[in-house]
Parts: sequence; C-alpha cells; structure tokens
Amino acid sequence: MPQYHVRRVHLGTTDQLDALAHAAGQVYTHTLVFFWRTVRHKGLWLKPKHLMRLIPSDPEYQLHAHSVDAAIQSFFAG
Repeated sequence: MPQYHVRRVHLGTTDQLDALAHAAGQVYTHTLVFFWRTVRHKGLWLKPKHLMRLIPSDPEYQLHAHSVDAAIQSFFAG
C-alpha cells in the first residue's frame, strides 16, 4: 500500500497569486450570473457540464482549463 505525505506550503502573497485569484473570481461570478439569468429568462436549470462547455476560459486567459472547470464546479458545490 503506497504511503502519501501531505505538506502545506505557505506561499505568502504575490502579484501573480492575486491575479490568478482575481481570474478565478471572475469565472465564478460569470458562472453565477449566467446560471441565474438562464434560470430566470429561460427556465432552464443548467448542469455543471453544460457551463463548463459554455465557459471554456477566463476573460484574460490566465487560468488553465481545468482551473476554470474547478471554479465552475465550486459554484455548484457551495
């Protein structure tokens, strides 16, 4: 049985981390607005996979596609 060691790394604050956090926040906000506008105007309840196809990247292309997907999934998890 393999053993795993988990270590926490304290990165501190940098301009790059702030920019990435801002990009993830933009994706989350876009997901929130798009989801509820679709519910309100069309009466459709979208699934996470639909929004992951409709929102493939952040506006400034700073995040990897899997990071964008994670931000969208966090909307549905919360």
